[in-house]
Amino acid sequence: MRKAYSTRRKPSFYWYDTETTGLRSSYDRIIQFAGQRTDLNLKPLGEPLSAYVQLPPEIVPTAESFQITKIRPATLAEQGIPEYELFGKLRQELSRANTCIIGYNNISFDDNFVRFGMYRNLLPPYEHEHKRENSRLDFLSIVRLTGALRPEGLEWPVVDGVPSFALGNVAVANGIAIDDAHDALADVNMTLELARKVKAAQPKLWKYAYTLRKQGTAKNLLDPNARQAILHVSPKYGNARYSIAPVLPITRHPDMFNRVIVVDLGSNIDLLFSSSSDELARLLFERSDTDEKVEPEERLNVNVVAINQAPMVVVLKALRQENIKRLSIDLERIERNSRRVLAATDLPRKLRGIFGARERDNQPKIAEEALYDDFISDNDRIATANFWKELKSGKSWTSSHFEDPRLRELYTRLKTKVAPQNLTKTELQDYHQFVRQQLVRTDRNLFEMQENTKELLKQESGTEETLALQEFHEYLQQLATQYDVERTD
Repeated sequence: MRKAYSTRRKPSFYWYDTETTGLRSSYDRIIQFAGQRTDLNLKPLGEPLSAYVQLPPEIVPTAESFQITKIRPATLAEQGIPEYELFGKLRQELSRANTCIIGYNNISFDDNFVRFGMYRNLLPPYEHEHKRENSRLDFLSIVRLTGALRPEGLEWPVVDGVPSFALGNVAVANGIAIDDAHDALADVNMTLELARKVKAAQPKLWKYAYTLRKQGTAKNLLDPNARQAILHVSPKYGNARYSIAPVLPITRHPDMFNRVIVVDLGSNIDLLFSSSSDELARLLFERSDTDEKVEPEERLNVNVVAINQAPMVVVLKALRQENIKRLSIDLERIERNSRRVLAATDLPRKLRGIFGARERDNQPKIAEEALYDDFISDNDRIATANFWKELKSGKSWTSSHFEDPRLRELYTRLKTKVAPQNLTKTELQDYHQFVRQQLVRTDRNLFEMQENTKELLKQESGTEETLALQEFHEYLQQLATQYDVERTD
């Protein structure tokens, strides 16, 4: 009865934003979170969730993260909640039935931080995205689709001669006040205001985009067997093209069943036929295709589209005459390139070989960063659920056993956050040593970040940025002292 009730909940959006210690979701952490549930008409449901999050000592944030957000380490220490507490709240919010999780660039950025956070805290990392009729959308992709195909009713800012889809720029262009930019709750409210304007200006497009939260439409359009060109939104195509391109689905990805390899029919497809597999691999994986200074004729755009990431795809006939001219789309060229690609019967095999041969990241990593190394077994999912059930019943800590060595490692370090009073002397020493090792990693070093902070402080900046950076520098020095870390170079 209870389960039946939960699946009959009215559909809703959960809008959210994060501020983080850097850009690497496997390493960096959320330091501020804000979320607001709305109904499908974008009216708020309940109060927003807004929280600062404590910094764990083993993480060395980037100096830029404090310069941009202007959040001070003291604020996180005094007002922040433990990370496990945040993700306990998010587990409840995001797992509510019929929730569509949405934000501004969330699928490429924030969603990965949430996944890693759930995983680190022994919570299911993916369930909130798809169980109980849940789904995801990315509002930035919807904005890009609107700007490309149905721009009427909104203003579209241009920066240095190129359309800009930065949230602040689009908001200001459309009369939305920017209050405390890079504050998570302010960004959520700004995003919601912009969403209301997009929905009001282009209700049909909004309705169509909402259907893409489920995989059916995208799966059909991206079917290589359909042999039909479609339109796809991706930042890889560049803002100069409004991030949209006519593409032809070629083949399934050799390793990931829910991904499709597509060819940009507006780019230089000659490279597909004149280059060896090794040369194509170099062009695909070593050269930056997002460089907007590179003309379409000079770039190779072979893209991988994830069906389970709510891609903005639409039939080619959605193009209007004014779109064709504004987007510099040549329909005859698309048809000519499409016939040429379809005639190359060996191309799907060639592309599968290139993507299948790409080297995977096999570098050893700590458990916190190993989410994507493997799936979690059913037995361990049950064990993690029982772990949290026992803690919620009032126990300060509980003895749990996991098959997965990653979870065993996470479990020992989670104890330092959840039940530090229960740590044995050996466990405390082990954690102290772990923190020391993390502070001097080659890829994010405490002392290098101190130097970076000093350089940023030499630049002109506002008072809030300066105070945040100064306090961050002091925080790093305190870490070095507390964990007895010294420079070795």
